[in-house]
Amino acid sequence: MQSTRRIRRACKGACYVLPAMIATSWTVGAHAQAAAQQAGDQPIADIIVTAQRRAESVQNVPIAVSVLSNAALTASGATDSVALAGKVPSLSIPQNGAVQYFLRGVGTTGSSINSEQSVATYVDGVYIFSTWSAQVPLSSIERVEVLKGPQGTLFGRNTTGGVIQIVTRDPLADPTLQASVTYGNYDTTSASAYASTKLDDRLGVSLAVDFRNQGKGYGYNSVRKEDTMFRDDLSIQGKVVFEASENTKFTGFFWYDDGHTSGQNNQVMPGYRGLDGVLSNYGKYETKANTPDSLNYKSYLAYGRIDQKLGDFADLVSITSYRRVDTLYRLDQDATPATVINATLDIPFRNFSQELQLVSAADGPFTWLVGAYYFHSSAKYDPITIAGAAAGAAGVVRYYREQRTNSLAGFAQASYKITPDTTFTAGIRYTDETQKMPSGKTTLIGPDPNPTVLPFRPDTQDSSGWTWRLALDHHFTRDIMGYISYNRGLKSGGFPLVTAANLPGYSPEKLDAYEVGLKTQFLGGRVRINAAAYLYKFKDIQVTRITDGGNVVANAAAATMKGLDVDLDVKVSDRFNVYAAMGYLDGRYDDYKTAVFYIPRPTGGVTAVRDQDATGNRTIYSPKLSASGGMNYRIPTGSGDITLDGFVQFVDDQYVGPSNLFKLPAYATANASIGWTSANERFGIKLWARNITNSYYFVQVLESTPGIFRAPAPPRTWGVTLSTKM
Repeated sequence: MQSTRRIRRACKGACYVLPAMIATSWTVGAHAQAAAQQAGDQPIADIIVTAQRRAESVQNVPIAVSVLSNAALTASGATDSVALAGKVPSLSIPQNGAVQYFLRGVGTTGSSINSEQSVATYVDGVYIFSTWSAQVPLSSIERVEVLKGPQGTLFGRNTTGGVIQIVTRDPLADPTLQASVTYGNYDTTSASAYASTKLDDRLGVSLAVDFRNQGKGYGYNSVRKEDTMFRDDLSIQGKVVFEASENTKFTGFFWYDDGHTSGQNNQVMPGYRGLDGVLSNYGKYETKANTPDSLNYKSYLAYGRIDQKLGDFADLVSITSYRRVDTLYRLDQDATPATVINATLDIPFRNFSQELQLVSAADGPFTWLVGAYYFHSSAKYDPITIAGAAAGAAGVVRYYREQRTNSLAGFAQASYKITPDTTFTAGIRYTDETQKMPSGKTTLIGPDPNPTVLPFRPDTQDSSGWTWRLALDHHFTRDIMGYISYNRGLKSGGFPLVTAANLPGYSPEKLDAYEVGLKTQFLGGRVRINAAAYLYKFKDIQVTRITDGGNVVANAAAATMKGLDVDLDVKVSDRFNVYAAMGYLDGRYDDYKTAVFYIPRPTGGVTAVRDQDATGNRTIYSPKLSASGGMNYRIPTGSGDITLDGFVQFVDDQYVGPSNLFKLPAYATANASIGWTSANERFGIKLWARNITNSYYFVQVLESTPGIFRAPAPPRTWGVTLSTKM
């Protein structure tokens, strides 16, 4: 009954919101008309996406989707997929060793290896479980599709917040050879190359290599007298596509990623004392850890895909994948010169998946898709080692933990054209999932040659559940489409692994999303405005509490998020393009009387006060306003083209805990570049700068019992890039 009433309220709201959005779109389009009238006959290129597991124009998909092409990401100053923050409305990417995504206030706070993301990442339709190595370099990317809201039917694995789908280039496209070499400040050298060729009309291969070496960190550890805040990595991707016949296509893909960073680089928050009892006094990019923070990882991803046409009836798709990530993470958790909490995490991870899809081939009034998905993973700490005062009299504590997940899902989605302009879509998925903590131990290592082994209790739990999607879309004209949808998302539970205690598991979280959207094009397709308003009802939210030497995950709270996203693209002329995006978000806890508030102690460190009432407080990582915009201007000359690119972004304050005591402050940054490309487009040079105003902002603010910390984002960086293309 509650769901029925919510649907009625959402439909009633749509009667007011849709006309208002149509009126707004027409108004903006009218203001843009004077500039756009000078454009050539060519409209903005149509964007084809696979948000519904079939190729469709983004303007016809009844889902809020932000799409960024390789060219758009490059022009904005991005270097990999993590640079999406600020470019997509209401998307935040705090970094706590692992990469974490929050979309419209929904995300995962924990960085435990078994903490799957509420905003799931997919590469060519393959789910990427571990976020310790999820930064896909640009050279191999064709586009990035950000699907907002739960995608519980077709991308059902833990997508309460949304999906980031990365689509890599097709080697059967025109043969390409492009390469670049970059030198920037902080003695940073990087190089990338992408090559694809057709060995015959049906066989294509590609190879992408990306390398980065940052010779000097932009931070400095004044205790250890060494550079910090740097990242080095090597990424190699290969792809093979073989069209065995008109009906059969095979795709093989491999990705190797080898990375090394300086870890968290935390600073004790100004105005507070660390666990060493000293009042915080850090330079802008200074750290004072007594042991080096570092993150080293090697990851491997391989998938094989078979596309088989079954006549005019349907297409059969099989996707088989395997991923392995080996991580060694060292962390001075207290971030002070004192030897209090020094942690080393040895983290092996493995997962296998198999997906089958049967997709209707016809483009008639009725289209459908059915499928099945199997997933198995093993996430381990082998072990976590805690040294320092936090280990007590033992001197060293080691705990070994593992979670194994087995998941099997069946799903179906169908769309039916009620009229030539109106389509109804319905989808459903059931996931049967079991999680096991099969073995483990905690050892206390002291002067005694025989370590003390604490008892361990194996455990098993069920994270099964239903998810679904209902949507109705209508084309008011050829260029204006509106839709309304209701989606249920589910994120599976798990076990707290980053703790010496043997704790019970936490339950799945659930999200009901109601959305009304509008997709519009004006002036012959030279102005495009897409907007969506949404209401989320979130319950059983998985909350991570960071403790000395570990963290604990539990279920708590119900919350409501509501907001509006708008994307704008204008082709002012054949030489001049302008784009912008805006997100407004209001997220608040409806019922949260068991929150943990972190209260700094005058003597240093933090007291975690339990069972506090956070009802009415703002949800975490939910900026009220996020906005970005950019431009691209091309100037033809006798010797080639000069290109000017500019990009600005603003992200509002974001609270990092339910107490709303500490926040990630608002920030604004700007990137710019000027480049020249030869007349034959074979050679190019670009001068670029990121964060040109040298804004001082942070990639994270962290509440924990060892302290309240922050980690600075990079300062101004600049460089020159030489490129060639054949």
